[in-house]
Amino acid sequence: MTEPSDDNVFGGVFPMPENPRCWLIMGPWRSRYDDPTHAIDDMTGHGVHRLVDVEAVGGRATRVVSWNQLRDNPSVYHLTDGVIAAEETVTYIDLTVAVHGSRPIPDAMPLALLAPDTAGWLVYLPIRLGGEDALFHRLDTIEATTPPQHPPTPAVLAHTLRNLPAYSQTAGSHECWYFKQDPDIEYEHKITLDVDIDIYALARDINTEIRRGGLSGYRAEYRNDFELWQFGNHLFDITGPTESDRGYASFIPRLNGGYTVKRKQFATDGFARYERKLDCPHELATTAEMSAYLTGHLHLDANYLGSFDRIRFDNMLENSDTGHIYSLMTDRCTVTGNRAVLQQLEIEYFNSRGDRRQCRAEIIDELHYLKTWTQQYLHNRNIPASSDYTSKYTFLRNLSDTAHHPQ
Repeated sequence: MTEPSDDNVFGGVFPMPENPRCWLIMGPWRSRYDDPTHAIDDMTGHGVHRLVDVEAVGGRATRVVSWNQLRDNPSVYHLTDGVIAAEETVTYIDLTVAVHGSRPIPDAMPLALLAPDTAGWLVYLPIRLGGEDALFHRLDTIEATTPPQHPPTPAVLAHTLRNLPAYSQTAGSHECWYFKQDPDIEYEHKITLDVDIDIYALARDINTEIRRGGLSGYRAEYRNDFELWQFGNHLFDITGPTESDRGYASFIPRLNGGYTVKRKQFATDGFARYERKLDCPHELATTAEMSAYLTGHLHLDANYLGSFDRIRFDNMLENSDTGHIYSLMTDRCTVTGNRAVLQQLEIEYFNSRGDRRQCRAEIIDELHYLKTWTQQYLHNRNIPASSDYTSKYTFLRNLSDTAHHPQ
């Protein structure tokens, strides 16, 4: 989407500083939504709109704006027939816009963020509002032939306000504007760790490194940066009935009864594997009943391999230029019975923000970058590791083979 510049010419490419100034538009919430009783024909529709100079951390896909910077920011403008400097300050506390920190504007909210770009202006809308900050996602590029001016021109601002309802229908969809490339395929690098490595300390230190900006181009996923997991697992070797069925089926108990059955199909351990998750509402008390379920309901040839308890610490991170979200997780699996332990660090693609698009190659490249960064991180700290893609399935099969064929 483009907007005519004042001279009606398009297509300039301009050099940009590393951290350019951005501009936040604040105004009545109805401006974002297509309300026929409050039409926007110009920048004066719905009431006063304010423009504030802000720092927005991130990239072309997403940016985060911290609210504490507003308190002492004198760069406030009113959007009327033009862009008029205002002798006021604004704050955003408890999701409420206030002028001079004392006069609340109950119906006002952050509406859009404008960031200068090599081709003009990038337009972002807030998709997550918080008391301390907000996450903005890019919706549009407004092209220009001259370097972006500060503050933005009336034409750029009018275009942004006029298109807010259309932007909102995309960013505010019931899917929260997520998609997953190849939803039935797991893309994941595995690194095996020594059993005496402290996986919590490792995950914690990686989290600290990410928050300090040590992983260029990435940041912790907004409001979801560190997850803690623990769950049981009953794993079955699937050998047929066809060659393409080979792999495993794993029963993961649910707290409200029944199981999630994770089904993976692959011939050998590797980077990409076919994966589905199925709902099993039945109360299966024994592994024999689970095996019968696989045979009777899913028509699979199954052999029980073993059970284990899994502890996992997930660093969730996202690329602020592409919107892809990954997990850099450490986990510890303890096998039921013999107490054998497998510890690993896994780097997995989860999903993406924005419009559905074909981005498989981009995701694979980013996963390779994350793997290289992680390997270097471990090497720099003298942490023994092996990038061998060993799966839990192979680990249990090797234990089973050893038990049946001791040396």
